[in-house]
Amino acid sequence: RANDTRSPAKNPLSARPPHFSPKAKRVIYMFHAGAPSHLELFDPKPELTKRNGQLPPAELLQGYRAAFINPNSALLGPKYPFRPWGNSGTEMCELLPHLGSIADDICLIRSMHTDAVNHAPGQMLMNTGSQQFGRPSFGSWTLYGLGSEAADLPGFVVLAAEQAIMEVVSCRLFMVEFRFGAKVMPSFTYRIQLASMQPHSEIHSMSLVSSIK
Repeated sequence: RANDTRSPAKNPLSARPPHFSPKAKRVIYMFHAGAPSHLELFDPKPELTKRNGQLPPAELLQGYRAAFINPNSALLGPKYPFRPWGNSGTEMCELLPHLGSIADDICLIRSMHTDAVNHAPGQMLMNTGSQQFGRPSFGSWTLYGLGSEAADLPGFVVLAAEQAIMEVVSCRLFMVEFRFGAKVMPSFTYRIQLASMQPHSEIHSMSLVSSIK
């Protein structure tokens, strides 16, 4: 109304300044559930290679916890050798020559560990910080903390091939509706849920041209 002097409501998704000056302009986070083991690609274990085919030593089994794995099974070492790459000498599998060519430009973190002994809790922990369902993904937390520069686009988008992974990576839970990730999941048609723009919206189907399938 013309005589309404109230200030317009602030957009809760508007961009906010970070605590520190950033260098990155965009982030693409790839979570490869079911990908080859880090023990085969990035994390050489000489002792495991030496003990390939042997039963694990008794001291290794003390307090051992695992799901669906017989602790008395033989150890399996990597199938392909590792080699140093770049001036840093970072060891990676010889199957990764292109990644090895930029070994001095990337960062490999090998000190992370978890108490999760099964895939589902580990996936939950990796994406939400908790092994139990009930916490938002860091996509939602990032949108909460930094906002978004685009007023007419989702705050973040999740591409996933499986529904279970989709729910873990895009979940917002106690976050308000507009901090939900926009879901893009392949099927016979591509289903896109623009939940971060239209709260409580239904899943809309969009048929994409065959050239981009």
